[in-house]
Amino acid sequence: MMRTRLFVFAMLMLAAIGKMFGYDFAVNGLYYNKVDSNSVEVTCPAQDSDLHLCRIAIPKSVKYNGKTYKVSRIGNYAFASCRHLSKVTIPNSVTSIGYNAFEGCCALMTIELPNSIESIDDEAFMACWRLTKVVLPNGLKYIEFGLFNGCTNLIDVVIPKSVERIEWDAFAYCRNLRSVEIPGAVTQIGAGAFNYCTSLQSVTIRNRNVEIDAKAFEECGRLRFIYVPKSSKAKLEKMFPVSLREYVVEKCDMF
Repeated sequence: MMRTRLFVFAMLMLAAIGKMFGYDFAVNGLYYNKVDSNSVEVTCPAQDSDLHLCRIAIPKSVKYNGKTYKVSRIGNYAFASCRHLSKVTIPNSVTSIGYNAFEGCCALMTIELPNSIESIDDEAFMACWRLTKVVLPNGLKYIEFGLFNGCTNLIDVVIPKSVERIEWDAFAYCRNLRSVEIPGAVTQIGAGAFNYCTSLQSVTIRNRNVEIDAKAFEECGRLRFIYVPKSSKAKLEKMFPVSLREYVVEKCDMF
């Protein structure tokens, strides 16, 4: 009786795992899960190609069993650890990218993010250490936890005016990031957001009412120019480590 129960339990667990990491169908080397009756998410590349996948252009739609589905999402861990993946093109049908979707894609140098994308989940591009430039989509509101953590060769990032919050560790250990402009809609910069950005030299902050965690810019030893709006220095400089407060400068002509 006990063995029967254990067997049933094991089968239920396997079924649950299969549902979590499984897929509904495959087309041209990519696996898809149905999001609803008309759209799908990319789940992962085919198992025989993921280790050697170099470039990929995700389609706007796929056809299966006579029905056409819109590709609206890139799923959690979809391309994680595809170590040879160097370029990804994402269509404007995609509105969201799941957590850890491209984590550990250490050859990824180019990523095109269309403005249709409204959300990118935690750590989606973590440890993509060859990534050099990112232009985030215009409709993005939140830069989530650890989004570019460990992207050590990231030199340039364009943060759109739509962003309202930069979460903790979002750009931590981006050791080659040299400057960053934080738009006026940003109201919160979380702990560790720019920790260990050791090449960071200038930061421009456009919102005098932004809340900056005291640990947001720790270990940024080369940071020498922190530009803030007129009449905001007294308030904002207190949110930086003591060692950086002398570099907070009001630049009224810029705002």
